[in-house]
Amino acid sequence: METIAITKKADPARPLPDQRRLLTALGHIGRWRMLRALCAGEAMSVTELSEVVGCSVDMSSKHLKVLKAAGVVVQKRTRLYALTAAYQPVPGEPLLDFGHCVLRLDAAD
Repeated sequence: METIAITKKADPARPLPDQRRLLTALGHIGRWRMLRALCAGEAMSVTELSEVVGCSVDMSSKHLKVLKAAGVVVQKRTRLYALTAAYQPVPGEPLLDFGHCVLRLDAAD
């Protein structure tokens, strides 16, 4: 088995999220689905995200609260949710780089 080492210097403009909160946020497939949907770059409502995940609006709100606490998602004034600007991926590439880890969301689910 081949080991690939990725070395990258921390970007001072991009804050590293708290590892414990990030790992908690990534611990549910529903939150992965939300992140994948938000990778498209469009802000989405709780209702839209609940349809993507396949759960109730109440459960989607709870998932978003966890993602917000980790600093991965922000809520805009219009009650829409989006990825934090620092973690916005390259358009068309479902790859989130959190510094601690890189998520390939095209391989999820």
